[in-house]
Amino acid sequence: MGRNAAPTADIAERKRQLVRGELAEAAVTLLADQGFEETTVDQIATAVGLSRRTFSRYFQSKEDVVVHMMSGPSARMCAELRARPADEPPAVALRHPPFWPS
Repeated sequence: MGRNAAPTADIAERKRQLVRGELAEAAVTLLADQGFEETTVDQIATAVGLSRRTFSRYFQSKEDVVVHMMSGPSARMCAELRARPADEPPAVALRHPPFWPS
């Protein structure tokens, strides 16, 4: 039984990540097309064929979706800045790839 537990957990986690990603993509599209105030959670959920209740299993609000979408790029940017020389000021580091094309 122990051998089957890990793959099942991995599949469930991948499914959660896929659904979160689909909801986030739908939200970004709707927010860009309609504006933040005009977009509802129901519209976001419906765009991917889910209910509002299912949406709430993944995000607490449409604001939470925006935070989720920004967290990935922010984490990558922080990692890139940490990879720059320690004595280099962040303002100088931001002038180098991957932040700007060389």
